[in-house]
Amino acid sequence: MRQAWKKSFAIRVSLYILPFVSLLIAAILIFYYFFSRGMITDSAESNAGEIAQSAVNRIEQVLVSVEKVTKSEALFTQVFTPDDAAIRLMLSQGIKSNPEIFGGALAFEPNNFNSEQRYYAPYAYRNQDTIQISYLGNENYEYFYMDWYQIPFTLNKAYWTEPYYDKGGGNILMSSFSIPFYKKAESKSIAGIATSNIALDWLTAIVDSIQVYETGYAFLISRTGTLISHPAKDKIMHESIFSLAKEMDNLKLREIGRAMINGESDLVYIDNELFPESWLYYLPFPSNGWSLGIVFPDSELFASLKKMNASLIFLGLIGFSLLCFIIFNAARRVTVPLRKFAKSAREIAEGKFDTTLPEIKTQDEMGQLYHAFEYLRKELGVYIENLKQTTADKEKIESELRIANEIQMGMVPKLFPPFPDRNDIDIYALLEPAKEVGGDLYDFFFIDDNKLCFAVGDVSGKGVPAALFMVVTRTLLRSSAIKDVPIAKIVQALNDSLSQDNEAQMFVTFFLGILDLETGDLEYVNAGHNPPVILTKTKDPVFAKMTGDMALGFMENQVFKAAKIKLKTGDTIFSYTDGVTEAANHYQELYSDERLLSVIKVCQGCSAREIIEKMYQDINLHASGAEQSDDITMLAIKYRGPDS
Repeated sequence: MRQAWKKSFAIRVSLYILPFVSLLIAAILIFYYFFSRGMITDSAESNAGEIAQSAVNRIEQVLVSVEKVTKSEALFTQVFTPDDAAIRLMLSQGIKSNPEIFGGALAFEPNNFNSEQRYYAPYAYRNQDTIQISYLGNENYEYFYMDWYQIPFTLNKAYWTEPYYDKGGGNILMSSFSIPFYKKAESKSIAGIATSNIALDWLTAIVDSIQVYETGYAFLISRTGTLISHPAKDKIMHESIFSLAKEMDNLKLREIGRAMINGESDLVYIDNELFPESWLYYLPFPSNGWSLGIVFPDSELFASLKKMNASLIFLGLIGFSLLCFIIFNAARRVTVPLRKFAKSAREIAEGKFDTTLPEIKTQDEMGQLYHAFEYLRKELGVYIENLKQTTADKEKIESELRIANEIQMGMVPKLFPPFPDRNDIDIYALLEPAKEVGGDLYDFFFIDDNKLCFAVGDVSGKGVPAALFMVVTRTLLRSSAIKDVPIAKIVQALNDSLSQDNEAQMFVTFFLGILDLETGDLEYVNAGHNPPVILTKTKDPVFAKMTGDMALGFMENQVFKAAKIKLKTGDTIFSYTDGVTEAANHYQELYSDERLLSVIKVCQGCSAREIIEKMYQDINLHASGAEQSDDITMLAIKYRGPDS
């Protein structure tokens, strides 16, 4: 069942298609998720910015209003130099007409309002529904050392103080806007400080009213990072964003705190004990350098996206399952004719060429397949019949070639030693055709009691034509080599016979030698053949001198020249064809004359058979299994001398 499942074309097609479809759907969902997430983040930043800006604008309107009232009071004081009653009236009117102001004071430098009065700082403030007037300054409350007085005095400019608890003044948590006023309008000598207070509970109420999603909230920090407003009331005025960052060892929170007090604005993701998996949007106050932060949980920000993704994944799974069903069934419908064709193909393979194919009437690819199979079925029948005839003819040719090989090999001497009753000569030879039959030849025979005639030849070409030419050459040699006929005349007669009616323009390179076993004299003719090697007991092997004659079979009436050398007892003449020196390995590297001489050199003292066998073994070692490209023929004759 499992194997059938693996072999099902419909399932395989489905498995090819569905992974790509799955990847495409996954890519679309991932793209949609991150694209939607980016849009939601941008929208959240925009909404948080609008909410924060709205809150900042509301608070900023109050701060600006407080600044205007305070600046007006300072300007009025330095221009008109009012008396105590006028100052009290001015302060009361300022608070009455500006409900956001908790209290205000005009604090003069010591002995400045009255030379005999060290402290003069009338302070108007709200007491439930009434406005009360008191005077600041005594030994327990020296106002000119307070931050709200000292800092703007030292800086000589307007200043919003850090939140503080004004014990001895308003006795509440407040922040003050203070500005210097001068003794005269054109003077730079400070006469005192005009200040107005706002209660932080009013500011906290505005910040606490900011609602983002279900659990989002806002907080407010001063220009030094101190928490002015926060849902955790125990942290207000007791912690700063930097102290919290140090406690949590959170570098990112510290960097956010620095950005907030530097007046920057941004939306960042943060995850720590104070802000677990949340987004934080912060915005500065232009007036006093405070910063408003709005926090909303990541889970609430992307809640709708997660629900949408869950719905899309569910719908995607349903669609994917439906797509699997459709693809599988479509593939099965398409493959029904293929299964029928497969059954018919098996029957045709079994030799049932009359098998009826499933008929397809459509003009699509399946119709083309039907016509192709029908043509194949008919042509296979014809081909098989032709193949049977061709096989029979080939077997007949191979049989005839085997017979020809046996005949060819039977025409060259193959029994060794060939002259067992003679001790003056040692002969061994080898012929290895590259094909069933070849064009190489070797032969040796006595033309009288003491003269040994021997030859090695290589017919041009290969196969049957070369083998026939080789047979003719060997036959003509036997009939031409006659006692007392000079060797050059023998070769000339052989050439004339081969050249007559040689329409195929075939030729044979030929080495013919006649060795006198009584004297060791060797007379030879080399008709374009490889020079034989002369191996002695004491000297390095050398090639025999060429006679400069051309190969046999080119033209009649050629004159051939003979050469003579004298062999000593123990000398060997090694004849061969170019199939030896031109044997190639897989890298097309030839065996070469140099390697032949190096192998022959180590054969000093060896028998003729040992020389041939060592040469053949080294040729095979060089070829390393490469296909033999030419016939290999070797003939070794060792002269033992007449006294052997």
